[in-house]
Amino acid sequence: MPSSTSSFDRPVPARRWGAILAAAAVTTALMAGGWEMWWRSRGYQPSLEDDPDLWAAARSRVDSARRDQIILVGDSRTLFDMDLVELQRGLGGPLPIQLATVGTNPLFMLEQLAGEDAVRGTVIVGVTPGLYFLPAGMAEELPRKGLKRYQAWSLAQKASFRLFMLLDRRLAFLNSEMLSLRKLIEHVDLPQRDGVDASWVPFIHTIDRDRRAKLRSAIETDAAFRDQVRAIWMAFIPPPPPDPRLAEAEREGERQRTLWRSFAAVERIRARGGRVIYVLMPSSGALRDVEEKGFPRRRWWNALLAATGAPGIDYREHRELARFDCPEWSHLSAADSVEFTRRLVPLLKPHLGPR
Repeated sequence: MPSSTSSFDRPVPARRWGAILAAAAVTTALMAGGWEMWWRSRGYQPSLEDDPDLWAAARSRVDSARRDQIILVGDSRTLFDMDLVELQRGLGGPLPIQLATVGTNPLFMLEQLAGEDAVRGTVIVGVTPGLYFLPAGMAEELPRKGLKRYQAWSLAQKASFRLFMLLDRRLAFLNSEMLSLRKLIEHVDLPQRDGVDASWVPFIHTIDRDRRAKLRSAIETDAAFRDQVRAIWMAFIPPPPPDPRLAEAEREGERQRTLWRSFAAVERIRARGGRVIYVLMPSSGALRDVEEKGFPRRRWWNALLAATGAPGIDYREHRELARFDCPEWSHLSAADSVEFTRRLVPLLKPHLGPR
């Protein structure tokens, strides 16, 4: 019976393996370099992923013992428009911790901080009325993911996050939020069926390891891109309800529930010696008109401050803040976010005096 020869016993064929390896490395480098150049030419820049790992890294820096610690919660306006470096420069203490996430109701995170004995410093809550007064459970997906990762963050996940961050901060094509195969397929401009909303928010900001986010400069220089983003914000406005009286009654009930939830959260933080300061964030153009019509100051903003007893800064009431214009109606430019924060600091200081 002939003996069988294992594949492991066969001799390695004589090849120029060094040359093959070098050719493969060069080919890979050229393809990766070309892919990187292509996306940079399309306006993409190297930026970290604003994923649950990055949020958890920020959350892990919360030190409940520090009285001079500042924590920011809010939505994308708080994330883009409040500059951490300027806040630290103007207010002193450690670098503020940015926990805001895009499209988020900040009341969810305010309640989490209030319930975890995590705050004895100051929480600055950036407010967009259309998000803050949403019913419980809505616009909470991203902070819930970040909180889950923070609570069960393993050593392996932490190590993986730090290793990936070394490449992610240098290569634009690693933007998995927008440039993964799945996302690229989703963004193919194909005709949609009637009644299907195919709008998606394009890549509009960069972010660093401290979650210091900035609006992309393309928003200011590319009129077509800017108009596209403006149209997306306006598409989020719901149509008129079929029964306005019923809708208004439901809305009033939700407003009252939000005010009571806010009072309870602020009171718990205040009972530990912490502070909460509300800041109404800027908007512009048609979006601002819709927001002011849908959320009159007296019934929403003034009612929030009255219910909680917390101080509030309304950009509309301060000339030095009201002068800023949002290029795509919802967020400040990178340069204006720094100047806006610099002008906000003197308004925050009176609320940060001796306890």
